[in-house]
Amino acid sequence: MSDQTGAPQGNPGALKEFIQLLFPGMNAWAENGENVSPVQNIGVVNSKYNSSGIRDLSPSIRDLSPGIRDLSPGIHAWENQAVDICGTGGSGLPRINTSTLTSLLLAHCGLPIVKHGNRAAAGRFGSFDLLEALGVPIRREAVNAEKTLAENKLAFLFAPDFYPVFRHFAPTRARIGVPTVFNVMGPLLNPLQPKRQFIGTAFAELMPVLFETSIALGREHLLVARSHDGLDEISVSTSTRILEFHEGKRREYEITPQDFGLKTISFEAVSSANPAQSLAIAQAMLAGVPSTEHYKLVAANAAFIFTRFVKEMPLQGAYRKMEKHIFEGAMGAVLDRYKTALEPAGQVPAEPA
Repeated sequence: MSDQTGAPQGNPGALKEFIQLLFPGMNAWAENGENVSPVQNIGVVNSKYNSSGIRDLSPSIRDLSPGIRDLSPGIHAWENQAVDICGTGGSGLPRINTSTLTSLLLAHCGLPIVKHGNRAAAGRFGSFDLLEALGVPIRREAVNAEKTLAENKLAFLFAPDFYPVFRHFAPTRARIGVPTVFNVMGPLLNPLQPKRQFIGTAFAELMPVLFETSIALGREHLLVARSHDGLDEISVSTSTRILEFHEGKRREYEITPQDFGLKTISFEAVSSANPAQSLAIAQAMLAGVPSTEHYKLVAANAAFIFTRFVKEMPLQGAYRKMEKHIFEGAMGAVLDRYKTALEPAGQVPAEPA
């Protein structure tokens, strides 16, 4: 099944059952099984969605893995070695779009990236907000993803094009303004269902849930990370806890800024006050002329992921490699090629109503 974007989509029946599992007792579905009626009872939804609600729902998320698998549109043929680099968001911290920038850097290094994401909901500047601000026509990505992955080792999958039913919950998420269960579901719903994935989460309680659910979904090499300063990524300001699944084995460990050959960098030095600043920081990195220490955050994340998914080597050597690529303007070159691949023919589809 596909819509006007050309994006394959999940089974509406599976979507209906999945929503009913998430929101028992809520008559959210219209008779045709496709259109969700507006969620009007903010009190009921908020009780499900607030921060404690996420933790309360954690056990049931693990139980939903068969439903998640049914939801996937089934585009497994694209590239079974592709990696999704994503985070749950929801930290509320003033941060840059590390995973998006890291994806560009790793694509330059030859790692095939299929990043699934959305615009910000409770946050301020999501991965696809940044991509749009950088001139990426995100509504063309669904139909061109196979091509861009083959040619550029990169595809960004805009969630509403693959799971349009969830857009009906976006206004409620925005009104609530706190992390919701959709922060948890996002990393699990990549339409590719990749065999390899890096997931960051701001919530320590969710690490084992995301870890075990992802394994149940068929991930063969998985990294789940949370830094001790509450970021859903590798930190350069403190240590980061890692859960890893590889070759059938589970292990847990921590990495520190010193492992990359870095001195500890203050959180303030790698934060961002607003979307305009986040965009300016990204543009400087893409141009190969970063003027702040934010590039070290991106280089460290890319270095760690590179050593786990591409080539085993000391983190310090991998970090120096990533830093060199940043100052060469490699990320900007990747993005330019990616945008060119999305340019051909066709009118950009209208935003779903």
